[in-house]
Amino acid sequence: MVEVLPLAHPAFIVRGKWGHRQFSVRALRDLRLRCEASPEARPPLPEEPGTAPLPQTMLHPTKAAIIAFVLGLPVTSPEGVAIDIEAAGPHVRQIGLARWDESYLSIMVLREGGEQYWERGDLRDIVSAMVQVFPTVPLWFQNGQNYDIPELLELGFPESLSDAYARGGDTMFMMRHAYQDAPADLQFIGVQLGSMMPWKRLAKAGTEDEQEGK
Repeated sequence: MVEVLPLAHPAFIVRGKWGHRQFSVRALRDLRLRCEASPEARPPLPEEPGTAPLPQTMLHPTKAAIIAFVLGLPVTSPEGVAIDIEAAGPHVRQIGLARWDESYLSIMVLREGGEQYWERGDLRDIVSAMVQVFPTVPLWFQNGQNYDIPELLELGFPESLSDAYARGGDTMFMMRHAYQDAPADLQFIGVQLGSMMPWKRLAKAGTEDEQEGK
């Protein structure tokens, strides 16, 4: 196996992209450490399409499983919950929730084509559970203030959602505050600061803002 380490070219950095310098230096240090470490120390590879999801991942949970997951968050993840909204235009399609122990839950809202995923009463019960719990735990987003929070408010969540957001954080804002010249998209943050492997093999054309910072 040939290991490749993508780095910003020095000429790219000295022409004004100074935000990449510290991450290039860190990547070179990590490479040296990884060469000296055992193979077990390497970060895991992302799952390939078609492979079984992790045991703690629920991609198509039942209504009861969703409500139990959500209502249990104050106990199972008091440090907070990460939220990611996927939408088609102004319409919420999916809500992803990740606990502190990396357990993940996917809540579908719309099917492909725009059809409602749940019966109206079931969706009301699921949203009611989230409305009850979300203001009580810190919420973590990537570009939440500009995107996810407005989407949730449009779905019917109360304004108190912003208070829970204030107790949590926004990884995009934190990145732009700590490393002002560096990219703040989620994959860059995960790779550079979370020791994760790149997971986006196909990049959508457009600016960072057009891609919602993901």
